[in-house]
Amino acid sequence: MVYPEEKEAMEELMKAYSLDLREKIVKAHLVEKYSIRQVSARFSVSKNLVHKLVKQKRTEGNAAEVLHVSLMSKKRG
Repeated sequence: MVYPEEKEAMEELMKAYSLDLREKIVKAHLVEKYSIRQVSARFSVSKNLVHKLVKQKRTEGNAAEVLHVSLMSKKRG
């Protein structure tokens, strides 16, 4: 379960990262089996970000896409 304040913080954090980059980060860890530390170094992002993206993917399916759509909606409205 994601609490509303955590979701807001996550959305704010994700604004700087493209959907493509978020998907590559998740794929590198879950599919290519790189460690969190290796993914973090490879993409120059924090280990915390990698953890959060992977957690979202596992709990919400394609979290990167869901979050991207959510952010797009907020920009329009």
